[in-house]
Amino acid sequence: MRTDQDMLHDVLAELGWERLLAGCRLNARVHNGVATLLGTVERYPQKLLAEQAVRRVAGIRAIADEVEVTGPPEHAMDDGDLAELVDAALRLNPAIPEHRIRLTVDHGGVRLEGTVDHAIQQHAAGHCVHCVPGVKGVVNELEVRAPDVALPAEDVRRLVLLAFQRSEEIDRAQVHVEVQDHLVILTGCVDTLAERDAAEWVALLSPGVTAVDNRLRV
Repeated sequence: MRTDQDMLHDVLAELGWERLLAGCRLNARVHNGVATLLGTVERYPQKLLAEQAVRRVAGIRAIADEVEVTGPPEHAMDDGDLAELVDAALRLNPAIPEHRIRLTVDHGGVRLEGTVDHAIQQHAAGHCVHCVPGVKGVVNELEVRAPDVALPAEDVRRLVLLAFQRSEEIDRAQVHVEVQDHLVILTGCVDTLAERDAAEWVALLSPGVTAVDNRLRV
């Protein structure tokens, strides 16, 4: 059985492995399988990259992210200027529907509200904002509208299982799928948080799905 010290060793190794985190002041601690990330980064994508690195470590069941985004000095700006940059980035992205997203900026943190047609648009909007210089955090509250063509629940379940079968990241035998309307419920066990995330993402992109209730245990 892996100890907290074993997992901490691997967490620090994964953080050191990521070249895009070179120069960041990051540290971590692990207690009962819960990893706490500490330190500072200049850009929000670096904070997300650090989380992703920890999610790959076997045995980590949860992450508390206390990393602070300081922002590079050359991109210091007030919330009004940042809101204009974020709005322009969203409007220039062809994957994101115009005039249906409302954004709020507070001390560098961006909140997205409104509706989109598919989960991939929800993800694209969040990723687009992540990459805007000066952003220190993103809360993505975009709602995915029900698909125009409603598939029967059993067909949605079959398509999700087929998608799992095509994925090398997911052990299909350990993941159980239930569908209620357009909601997919995932239960079972996986080896890492990264595999848990992969199962949720694959299910979310399947036809007829608007949301995923991820109950998978690590």
